[in-house]
Amino acid sequence: MPNHRSDIAEVRAAMRAVGYTILQVEPRLENMSNLRPDVLAWGSNADGELVPWAVVEYKKLRQPELVLPSLAGSRDLLGTLEHYAVINGQWFKADRGVCCLQPVDGPTPPEHGSQGLVTDRSLATSLLVQRLWFEADRLRNSGVSADRYFPTGSFLWAALDRAAEQGVAAEFIGYEFDAQLAELAEGIGRDAPRHVVIEKGDSFQRGLADADVVVTAPPVGLSLADRHLLLDGSTTSEGYVAALDKCVRALKPGGRAVLHIAHSFTFADRYAAYRMFLAENFHVAALIGLPAGAIAGTGVRSVLVVIDRTEPAETLVTHLGEDWETQLGPEGPGLNSVLEFVDAEDDRPRTAGRS
Repeated sequence: MPNHRSDIAEVRAAMRAVGYTILQVEPRLENMSNLRPDVLAWGSNADGELVPWAVVEYKKLRQPELVLPSLAGSRDLLGTLEHYAVINGQWFKADRGVCCLQPVDGPTPPEHGSQGLVTDRSLATSLLVQRLWFEADRLRNSGVSADRYFPTGSFLWAALDRAAEQGVAAEFIGYEFDAQLAELAEGIGRDAPRHVVIEKGDSFQRGLADADVVVTAPPVGLSLADRHLLLDGSTTSEGYVAALDKCVRALKPGGRAVLHIAHSFTFADRYAAYRMFLAENFHVAALIGLPAGAIAGTGVRSVLVVIDRTEPAETLVTHLGEDWETQLGPEGPGLNSVLEFVDAEDDRPRTAGRS
């Protein structure tokens, strides 16, 4: 929606004019449910730490008060201190209790400025992801291929946090094509609760370390310059298929790969032989269909593919709707169903089978 983008650009310009330097548009923050305010502004608190300071919702409504629940949600989940709404071009500011709105000329400057230390890893990860998308858009707009710029680091941190919660001892290895981002990720990893190694380089051109678990979301639409030789002897130039192949190659016996890829892999005729090879030589444990938009920044439909390096067995095939994030949350019913099936398969006699 071009008009909406230009309206949001005006909001960001107004926030920058009063001193906010770190702004995010519809940010997807870790551990923040599905909350995505139109604009989130970060400011420094009295201790010199960057914190969520202000949110702005841009709406076209007849009753400005209808935006109050969204602003209150941001306050409750993010701890923001200032809450604005721009309704039909008019700025409003909510009171401290976020119970009513008053017309204002525009936003006010952050109380302690907007320069501070980043102490929250979820913020650091979110800012890195935002920078990746910004650089990708900038390069594409200039005519330069930017297919290798894609955000995957949040998978690493999510898996690491889960391991720490469960008391699992593990080493985590991340691969990053961009050297500057790799250095930033290394800095984050130094304070992680488990050992983290960030290796710089193109993961398509190098061998991956043997792993018990591989988690990734290959870039959509990436075409490789050189064709990749698949395990069944065929070749491909499609990046997401080559990524899947490299992941299953890296698995130790008993290991598991989880990939978020375009759903066309499940039915495209050109990969029928390769799919058959995987089904006959690995346990394709689950195919979980997701709705359009589940891959950030795209409108394509996608699928979560779970492959174990064990004897072939039955496959769980399911499709989730718009609540897929809730379904696959740490205690979500969808995730529990998948784990129950996979765990049960681990205890069953192994026979070749597909579904």
